[in-house]
Amino acid sequence: MMQARGRFNAATLDGRLIACGGSTGSDDLVSVESYDFGTGKWSALPDMLVALSNAGVAVLDNKLYVVGGSQGRTASSMCQVYDPDSNSWAKATELNTDRSQAGVCVLGNKLVVVGGSDFMNCINSVEVYDPVTNVWEESVPMITARRGAGVAFFMGKLYVVGGSDGQSSLSSVEIFDPASQTWSLGPSLNTARANVAVAILSGRLFAIGGYNGKSFLDTVEYLMEDGHEWTIFMPVFEQRTNGGTSDGDSDPDSPFSG
Repeated sequence: MMQARGRFNAATLDGRLIACGGSTGSDDLVSVESYDFGTGKWSALPDMLVALSNAGVAVLDNKLYVVGGSQGRTASSMCQVYDPDSNSWAKATELNTDRSQAGVCVLGNKLVVVGGSDFMNCINSVEVYDPVTNVWEESVPMITARRGAGVAFFMGKLYVVGGSDGQSSLSSVEIFDPASQTWSLGPSLNTARANVAVAILSGRLFAIGGYNGKSFLDTVEYLMEDGHEWTIFMPVFEQRTNGGTSDGDSDPDSPFSG
């Protein structure tokens, strides 16, 4: 990347991966950069309006939203919007609650922000943004207050994976059903994971890395569409020399094997 950065999030927009803000370890960043998969190169985009780390990032209606975050030791309620057509940033309506390390996800035609921290306590509240009205509305709160959770829309429901309650890393998973407007507990992770990344690939919900309360993790696990239990993922590692042999343990059900 052009700038070393931690505590940032990214999303794909117009075939580019866009990394927003973050931290140098001592200062919050206002810079934004874009990775072009075609050229394999990073380039600078216009700076955000405000420097932020630990913000949630998601794309809705071909615009990129940077939601909440932290400025030093202060949580933010700011919502910044990048429009690729004008190549510029604008402010949207602020959140009702200041929150850092919140989970952000698109649900239908709206943006959902889940949990986070106000730097004093973890939060269980949920807000939903309607881009048509430019209004954030409170939704049904989660069962457990948590920050640093992974959030994804999977099998028609909103999954909130792991995180931290402020004292411990969590293995618990909560599922929101938009039809009934209720939360329920899902199958627990095999490993507690705070600041976990999640992604959907080949019909599976992956939980990637994170922090278990003692050490940073390089492990991965996934949930099948049946939603019964999490499975440890053992990828095949390709050695791209001498014809490309592979080594390492493999998962026979892996979407990367075979």
